[in-house]
Amino acid sequence: MKVDVLIVPGGGIDKYGRLKPTSLQRVDKAVELFKEGVTEYVIFSGAWSFMYTYKPPVTEARAMQEYAITNGIPYDKILLDEESRDTIGNAYFPKVRIIKPRGWRNVMVVTSEFHLKRTQYVFEKVFGPDYNLKFIAVTSALPQDMFTHIINIEKNNLELTRQKIGEIPAGDDKAIGEFLFTKHPAYAKYMRIKRAILIRMLRHNHQTF
Repeated sequence: MKVDVLIVPGGGIDKYGRLKPTSLQRVDKAVELFKEGVTEYVIFSGAWSFMYTYKPPVTEARAMQEYAITNGIPYDKILLDEESRDTIGNAYFPKVRIIKPRGWRNVMVVTSEFHLKRTQYVFEKVFGPDYNLKFIAVTSALPQDMFTHIINIEKNNLELTRQKIGEIPAGDDKAIGEFLFTKHPAYAKYMRIKRAILIRMLRHNHQTF
């Protein structure tokens, strides 16, 4: 099956600008799919998580691009989203900045298996019925106890995400944008002062948007 573009949300980057294993695994899968001829273009999505207490010297998207090039994806087949700071942003910014202007309709998303349910919910909400979405889950080599812990966190995160954007009509770019830029702590200007307090609360509850 061939698609117009493949999106790879970032899976983490450390304070030195090194991709975390989750990110590397996602890029490896993207390289594999590209070489199989599934797509001609790949979008690497992510600045870095708004939950980080540090600022990496390079964005996740840029670091993933460099890694992908060394593994066989040509530079001119890669597009970058360096704005997103969470999963909603991973869907919204590639859609409105890259995919929609080009008229692409068939999109594949590569993410980790523990992140799949939330990714699917968010991308289907953001893209809406006018797009054909396919999802590829990458197996993570995590110890069982850590995997179980992450799955529980993801369940909480999915429920929180539903509470925040569940009432927004699927595919409504304006409404999603208004939510991000007025209510989301990663993007909303008026939230900056309260951002540190909110992030501390979210970290305590192990939750992200």
